[in-house]
Amino acid sequence: MSIEETRIYPINTGWCEADHGTYMFLKGEGGKKVDITVMCYYVDTGEHKIMVDTGLPGAERATKYHHACEKRGCLQSPDALREMGVDPEEIDVCIFTHLHWDHCSNMKAFENARYVATAEELRWAHNPLPPYYRSYESPSIGLEAPFVGCHFEVVEGEAEIVPGVSVF
Repeated sequence: MSIEETRIYPINTGWCEADHGTYMFLKGEGGKKVDITVMCYYVDTGEHKIMVDTGLPGAERATKYHHACEKRGCLQSPDALREMGVDPEEIDVCIFTHLHWDHCSNMKAFENARYVATAEELRWAHNPLPPYYRSYESPSIGLEAPFVGCHFEVVEGEAEIVPGVSVF
């Protein structure tokens, strides 16, 4: 498969409820609840198998610590891959757009993958400002983030992760 034949598969890992005015945009109609789809992506270049983010945890944990969450039949990313015929152990790389709880849960299921994140995001994740303690599952509020104990390949600016796949 050439880079022109790279395939990107969206994986819906569920929905979280948020307040449109106060959480989503810090303006607008406060009290209006909206469901946000939480996506991650499987990228198959033919040579490499990549996850971009790893999605939501189970609905119970998400609802208990974050936002009302409904799976509505959606699988967690490792199970969604298995349904597609891909073993999570085949994933070479997990690229994280950021390390909020809803983007990096399940990451340890991809035990053979390189984890890639920006230096700035890692600084934020390990030392968040108080308004972001919950987003990063800070130990300051008694939680352990999915990324605790993981080693990351740190990138800054534009970087080629594998031939034909870059981040910026």
